[in-house]
Amino acid sequence: MQRFKFRIQILLVFFYWLVPNQIIYSQNDFMVAYYGKKYLGIKMDSTKISEKMLESHNEHEKQISLIMPEVEYQLIFTKTESLFKVTERLGQASNDLLDLAIMSADGDGIRYNNLQSNEKLHQMEFFGKILLIVESANEQKWDLVNETKKVGQFNCFKATTIRKTRNAAGTFKKTVVAWYTIDLPFPHGPIGYGGLPGLIVELSYENASYILKSIDLKPKSTYKIEKPTKGKKVTLEEFYDMDINAFQNASFN
Repeated sequence: MQRFKFRIQILLVFFYWLVPNQIIYSQNDFMVAYYGKKYLGIKMDSTKISEKMLESHNEHEKQISLIMPEVEYQLIFTKTESLFKVTERLGQASNDLLDLAIMSADGDGIRYNNLQSNEKLHQMEFFGKILLIVESANEQKWDLVNETKKVGQFNCFKATTIRKTRNAAGTFKKTVVAWYTIDLPFPHGPIGYGGLPGLIVELSYENASYILKSIDLKPKSTYKIEKPTKGKKVTLEEFYDMDINAFQNASFN
């Protein structure tokens, strides 16, 4: 019965997208969502490190878990386009710990997605230079899971995908877990993830979760999505090569 209900709900969402005359929100209506960030932690094997190193690690975990709630992101979106970035730090002075909290789980820079033109851009700073990492917006392959939970006021469905990354230690496959709601039938979410039958309300990746705090479907303020254009254009694989070279040069200097 649960599986049947799940399939019916998905079919209703697809029907929603196939009948544009019935859609409440037009192609150009701007909406805005705000996400907080929860630190999931990094586990260390106490049998492989010294007691002093473990104490230092635990203290670092404590500090970053305390500052993580101060980080907030803004997702501006229409039906087909989105821009995700950290909100302005109102009265907050920049510090290394706050910067680390922002950067964790791919949270730095500006993320732009356009599902119509299949554009996915990540503008970020890399060792004093601005990069524009180019990917395909439609390349994510989601596995829709017959599992539900309530996140805030929304009934959500689970979906997972695999993110392949590469660094000096090798190539890794990391699981991304998304909880989306068909109550908000918009195919967007945090840090460039989207393409699901509804808005991603919670997304967990690496050591952090992005969780929807609030959403305004009819904002009174004027919003616009500005596609990032500044920076050297590179592919994701080219960025991985640059990151590995920077790490190796730093290690031997």
